[in-house]
Amino acid sequence: MNIADPSAALNAHEDPRAALKAVGLRVTSPRVAALEALSGHGHFSVERLLDDVRKTLPTVSFQTLYGVLEALKSAGLVRKIEVGGHPALFELDHGDNHHHTVCRRCGAVEDTPCATQAPPCIHPPAGFAAEVTEVTFYGLCAECSQVSESTIAP
Repeated sequence: MNIADPSAALNAHEDPRAALKAVGLRVTSPRVAALEALSGHGHFSVERLLDDVRKTLPTVSFQTLYGVLEALKSAGLVRKIEVGGHPALFELDHGDNHHHTVCRRCGAVEDTPCATQAPPCIHPPAGFAAEVTEVTFYGLCAECSQVSESTIAP
């Protein structure tokens, strides 16, 4: 991660152009459109992002968007979330230390705060220098849990 201004990631949702400049990236229409689409505070598949970006830039291709997302990820503005059995998801990197919950039934992905608030959450073995800690909880979301409980016979 080569963030020239660490606050840039926090402000990407407010001013995408300033965030791009702060991390040393050229301001381009596809990059601005991607950051604006990601500012919806959620977890977005490439397909969903492409749909959103094409509302303002109809000719943007998958290849262009992948390149944009890779540049934004490398600059520390975007996080890529890879959960087993699901397509990769992207979110703005707010610089916080949070993890994710994934519902095995409906596929909903939600943020969950880290108990320690500072990485690493788990202490690695002696001599191992952890660069990234990612924790994902799998189970049933509240809505799917209620459906499961209501379908169980007494």
